[in-house]
Amino acid sequence: MDMNNYQEDEQESEVYMVSDIQKKLRCSKNMAYALVRRGQAENLFSVIKIGKDYRISRKSFDYWFNNQHQMAK
Repeated sequence: MDMNNYQEDEQESEVYMVSDIQKKLRCSKNMAYALVRRGQAENLFSVIKIGKDYRISRKSFDYWFNNQHQMAK
C-alpha cells in the first residue's frame, strides 16, 4: 500500500457527520439534523444511524447537493 494514498484517504473521510453538513451549509444544528432525517426518510442521500449519531455518505450527499439547482427548476 502506498503511504501517500493512505494519508490522503484518511484526510478526506468517506462520510460526513451532522456537524460537517452544518458547516457546509452554514445552517443551525437543528436544521442540519432535520435535513439529514429528511434525507434518510426520502432516500435523498445515504444515511446510516449509529446509536444516536448519523453518518452521511460524502459521495451521495455531494451528488444530491450539487444537483439541487437542477431540481429547483
